[in-house]
Amino acid sequence: MVEYPWKTIQNNVWYVDDFIEKQIIPFHKNIYTKNEFLSFGIICSGIEFLGKCLDDENDFDYSDSENYFKQALQELLPEYWKKSSQNGISLYKSLRCGLIHSVRPGDRIWLRDKNSAIHPHLSIRNNNLHIIIDNLVVNFEEAGMEIVKRIRQGGIYKHSKFYTPFVAY
Repeated sequence: MVEYPWKTIQNNVWYVDDFIEKQIIPFHKNIYTKNEFLSFGIICSGIEFLGKCLDDENDFDYSDSENYFKQALQELLPEYWKKSSQNGISLYKSLRCGLIHSVRPGDRIWLRDKNSAIHPHLSIRNNNLHIIIDNLVVNFEEAGMEIVKRIRQGGIYKHSKFYTPFVAY
């Protein structure tokens, strides 16, 4: 494992890049294998977190969820952004808010796993966007590892949130 000069060895302390790689991504994979439906909502929360990682000027605050979610889609998951925006579907409102606040997607979103999928991933059928969790999990992992790569390249991000302990337990 490559060591980075800003990291110090401390027990039970995670920096953002390690937290994404060793906690968030494995957790999403684990929950997905146990309950595909609930993993959609947890991934939505993870997408918003990745959006906060794209913001190099602010800390991990609790405001502006919609902009952070949309920023992550636009930059890290552009195929989701393109397909939904071209068809007048707000993934923030119908997917993220629906699942986070009501534990079900809003209008025009159909969620499936690969075994029960009727239509292909990110296809529009009857004015509804079909999302297959198996694909979303892979795409989320790739997006998370893109953030990890950017942090570890050094010099891309200037904010101290990337170079100080992120969470301790």
